[in-house]
Amino acid sequence: MFGKGEKNICQFTDEELLEIDKKITSEATTEAIISFHNVKMYKDAARYKIYRATQNFPPITESVGIQSLKEVLIEDAEFPATKAELIHDQGWKVIDLTNGITIHACRLLNKLPNRRFLSIDEVLTSLP
Repeated sequence: MFGKGEKNICQFTDEELLEIDKKITSEATTEAIISFHNVKMYKDAARYKIYRATQNFPPITESVGIQSLKEVLIEDAEFPATKAELIHDQGWKVIDLTNGITIHACRLLNKLPNRRFLSIDEVLTSLP
């Protein structure tokens, strides 16, 4: 699994992993091997393995919503940064919008005003 991102810079949402699972399980085969080749391949593979065992995906972060976004930005976001830079550099990451619903961070980052941000806290307080 390479994902849709440039240079394999991607992370799969639960919905995307479910689509992959449907394709795999719809084939008339008794065994399938999946190999993840993306930036978050270890996390994606572990989440998929847990899903196959339990039929439930584990959360991506310890929080939901804006606090989940904060957790993924803390990993490696550099400031100052413009909205466009944040979307390019961080938007591919996956966050827990609510319990059981994951989205790409760009869905929240797209709601930011077009300007430069000096910190993660400034990003979070600028979201509607």
